[in-house]
Amino acid sequence: MVRDRTDREAISMMFSARGFRIPFLYSLAAILSLCAGCGGYSGGNGGGGTAPTAPTNLVATAANAQVNLTWNASAGATSYYVKRSTISGTEAQIATVSTTSYSDNNVSNGTKYYYVVSAYNSYGQSANSAEVNATPAVPPPAAPAGLTANVVDSQVALTWPTSSGATNYNVKRSTTSGNGYAQIVNTTGTNFTDSGLTNGTTYYYVVSAVNSAGEGPNSNQASATPVSGPADVTITVDPTKTHPISPYIYGTNFYSGNSSPQPHFTLDRDGGNRWTAYNWETNASNAGSDFNYQSDNYLSSSNVPTEAVRSFIFQDQSAGLASLVTFQLQGYVSADENGPVLPPFPNLTRFKPVVDKKSIVSSVPFTFDPTKFDANVYMDEFAWALDQKFTGMGIFGASPTHPTFLEQVPRTRLL
Repeated sequence: MVRDRTDREAISMMFSARGFRIPFLYSLAAILSLCAGCGGYSGGNGGGGTAPTAPTNLVATAANAQVNLTWNASAGATSYYVKRSTISGTEAQIATVSTTSYSDNNVSNGTKYYYVVSAYNSYGQSANSAEVNATPAVPPPAAPAGLTANVVDSQVALTWPTSSGATNYNVKRSTTSGNGYAQIVNTTGTNFTDSGLTNGTTYYYVVSAVNSAGEGPNSNQASATPVSGPADVTITVDPTKTHPISPYIYGTNFYSGNSSPQPHFTLDRDGGNRWTAYNWETNASNAGSDFNYQSDNYLSSSNVPTEAVRSFIFQDQSAGLASLVTFQLQGYVSADENGPVLPPFPNLTRFKPVVDKKSIVSSVPFTFDPTKFDANVYMDEFAWALDQKFTGMGIFGASPTHPTFLEQVPRTRLL
């Protein structure tokens, strides 16, 4: 037996040869000498290198259903093992990455998660980093955008838009611009009127949104100075900054029947109960509740179709006016001129049904003598007949001298 007395420990290796057991004692120094150049064992491929050191400065940042991790690079590392657990010290690998960051999206809000990261290369894996933890949660709502403050007789009226995810709002006030805000109310609405203020003092306001996760940032600042009585409003008109408006905003109802019309009117309207049930085929109309629901020839005694409206437009054209003509879309028009109509209303023996488009129910072309054909009154045929009465003038065209506009009347005035 041979023993190296200079070593603290030895490794005994036994070999069998032809039935003999021959003990060999090798010192640890001798074994290390034999293994020189083979590379330290660390689970890798050998070659004289070493595993990387553990990552440092691991940081976990919680977000909404997410935890974001970052760490410092480990020299020589080719990848990193990200490990997680809901119990401290029991982390298991969840991902392998080649960068120094990782976003964990497989988490639940309200649960605390623990993380460590180890580095790896072909020579092996490092020890784990220091442990960190984070608890993902729904974030507080964003700041309301567009807070406004207006003076309302010694008070300040505040309004703001909703903030997504907010359940209520903190309204804050200060007499110093930009700071010193103190909460004055918590409200679930998006408006608040602040009273009990001192007239002549400027007040500064911000609003923050709140939910189960907490309070969000303040909104923009809005200010107002309450005064006694109505606010003093100054309107400045700059004649160099104008916009064209319609010439037809000045008008009257039934110009030709007005004994003293204004000289600069531009529009005339044939409106009222009478026109609601006007039958263009016969010129019959009904007074509705204005007078005993009477059907008669009040608008025109002529038997020529459209005459009541044609004469109205003709007079407007002569006076240099545009016309606004009532179109009967409430369902029925007068069928006769035989006086009061008895209830129930509408009495269909005294009224004719209106159809917007003739071709839907009839193949007969448009005509100036429509009463010969059926019991309906057609509105598109009415417009056609009026246009034919003013041939070449294009009263319904794109740019006539004095246009004719159509007013659709769906109101029921026969009941």
